[in-house]
Amino acid sequence: SNPAQASHFFKRIVSSGLTPDRISWGSLINAHATIGDVRSADDAFRQMEEAGIIATEANFGQLLKACGRACPKMSERAAELFRFMVAERKLQPSIILLTILRTAVGDGTMLAL
Repeated sequence: SNPAQASHFFKRIVSSGLTPDRISWGSLINAHATIGDVRSADDAFRQMEEAGIIATEANFGQLLKACGRACPKMSERAAELFRFMVAERKLQPSIILLTILRTAVGDGTMLAL
């Protein structure tokens, strides 16, 4: 995913008067996550929720992927997101999400979560 292309496509959706759905938001979040751009992925995530679309486990996984691909890794932010997802949102992590989390925080932190 190319973040510039995803952002351009997303802006075209909005400017045409359409309302982005969860898939559109997820594509935007994932494009930023793929290159480790945590700030942009976080911003898109927040805007999605402000638009009334509740994040799924997959959306949290996209943010965790961004944390794991950031340079340097954003392990504390990943742990914070995971705790929020489980404690506040009551979402059950899948094996896939736990694998993404492990990449973002490392084995030592993984045991503490």
